Amino acid sequence: MLFRDSLLLLAAVAALDPSHSDAQDRFLIQQTNRCRDCEIVLTPTVVLRGAAVEGEPLAIVRLSDGRFLSSYYPGGDVIAEFASDGTALGPFATKGQGPAEVAYVTRIQPLGTDSVVVFEAGNARASVFTLDGKLGRTFQVPGRINDSAVLAQGGFATNGLISTPEYFGLPLQILLEDGQVDQAFGGVEGGLMRPDMPQLGYRRVATDGKRIWAATPTNYEVSEWSAAGQERHVWVRGAAWFEAYFDDRVFDPQRKFPPWLMDIEYMGANRLATVVHVGASDWRDHLGEPYELRSGGVVYPDWDVAAVHETVVEIIDVQSGQLQASTRFPGYSVGFLDSEHLGFYETSPTGEPSVAIFKVSVRQR
Repeated sequence: MLFRDSLLLLAAVAALDPSHSDAQDRFLIQQTNRCRDCEIVLTPTVVLRGAAVEGEPLAIVRLSDGRFLSSYYPGGDVIAEFASDGTALGPFATKGQGPAEVAYVTRIQPLGTDSVVVFEAGNARASVFTLDGKLGRTFQVPGRINDSAVLAQGGFATNGLISTPEYFGLPLQILLEDGQVDQAFGGVEGGLMRPDMPQLGYRRVATDGKRIWAATPTNYEVSEWSAAGQERHVWVRGAAWFEAYFDDRVFDPQRKFPPWLMDIEYMGANRLATVVHVGASDWRDHLGEPYELRSGGVVYPDWDVAAVHETVVEIIDVQSGQLQASTRFPGYSVGFLDSEHLGFYETSPTGEPSVAIFKVSVRQR
């Protein structure tokens, strides 16, 4: 259910053919013997539940002091706050257009250990808050920010629906601290378009402060860029369980499950973690009743996302291109909340939503 806003141009992306790319260097991620001896471990820490959990998180983070902030689909118009033990603390910010109010929050980005920046598509701005909820400053943002990461030089590496004279689609951007686009890159140049261009769709972004990684959801490729916007290479994960596709992501019991690379996170020491949605063995049995769209076609909803999905978490050495660990988990992950914690969303049989938080580690089998 994540990332289905109509603004996201979810065109599919290139098949795993090294000759079919605009990138200069493409390398397959290598599975090593060491990987086969490792597994990723998720240790339960806390569960967010109750009235403050309004549904599936649209944006969710873990702060440096262990608290959590979250906005929810479909509107993202309130930021809920939770203590480190999961206790709801009330709204961190409420809906509106005034100071310290928010509208359609698409990204909550921690800034060091003392503040967060909230990207608000509904107000076309970003608001910087201290961790106790006091508004520091706001700045205008020229479009919707889908994902962001803080750069060592200051400012942000972002992916967003931001038009520039050089690029269209959803390029990557270097966004300055005042909201101005310093540069855009990784978009579609000129007027030639192909249906398999990753630049036309949403991408996740991660950084170590100097290197930028961007991942396309429908083909499991991770491109690496310098902080100056120069593409270095593309890591390609040729997994048999992830088949790239070229159309919209739809669930149809007559077709294969459409996988989705929904998050990446830099964990330090040249380790990049990926989070991929795949189908449970009986995913077809958990789809909702089909309904027809006004525009034509039939949709099978995945209301019970935790039953429909499973989640593959992998750790890639971005220096060597080796796969360090890969483990499959039941349920539907909402991605990383920081570099060490992963969230999983589900609803109870009575329809009550919750988010379970796990600490991520790797161990030898």
